[in-house]
Amino acid sequence: MAVLGGVLPAIWTALPARVFGTVVVALPLIIASRLRMTRSAFPLVGIAEVLGVVSLALGARDGIAVASVMGSQFAAIAGIAAMVLIGERVTRSQAFGIAVGVASLTILRA
Repeated sequence: MAVLGGVLPAIWTALPARVFGTVVVALPLIIASRLRMTRSAFPLVGIAEVLGVVSLALGARDGIAVASVMGSQFAAIAGIAAMVLIGERVTRSQAFGIAVGVASLTILRA
């Protein structure tokens, strides 16, 4: 990503992810009539993902270490955003997974 961010315009680094996501994930779900998306989530799916990839490419131009750490936070930020923006609820097993993950990181850090 750091090399791509320095050579190509940032928007071109987002293209492979969008094409892959559309062809491999969304298209089969649409064909099988199994794609479920709420009206409030629809604009966030494409826009937020592209902005994230472009931000990562731009950040990698200045420092790959910071961009890598910020990129590793994607899942946590996406989970929090889903709860706040579209009212996603966390199940008991998901809450357990979050607690185990946080506890593991706390123990490893010590």
